[in-house]
Amino acid sequence: LHVKVSGLYALGPAATDLAWQQRAVALTVEAYGPDRVHWGSDFPPVLDHTTFQAAQADDVLDSLSPAAAARVRGAALADLLDRASGGRP
Repeated sequence: LHVKVSGLYALGPAATDLAWQQRAVALTVEAYGPDRVHWGSDFPPVLDHTTFQAAQADDVLDSLSPAAAARVRGAALADLLDRASGGRP
């Protein structure tokens, strides 16, 4: 089971609070591990609610360790896709 984290703004008014977003992501990573949580920008619908820069999640992922943030930001998904393709380019 893998979890894509995106569109937090759509969960209601409290979800636009950075501390709330950081806690939600931290709890998700705690529950599933950084190798099973993948950040998604929710692009382009996110642009109706925030800026492209804010959708990058740098602030949201700051609550994680640098290693966990790197895994969630894309390293874990890259590894998963590499394994699924048998390591083929």
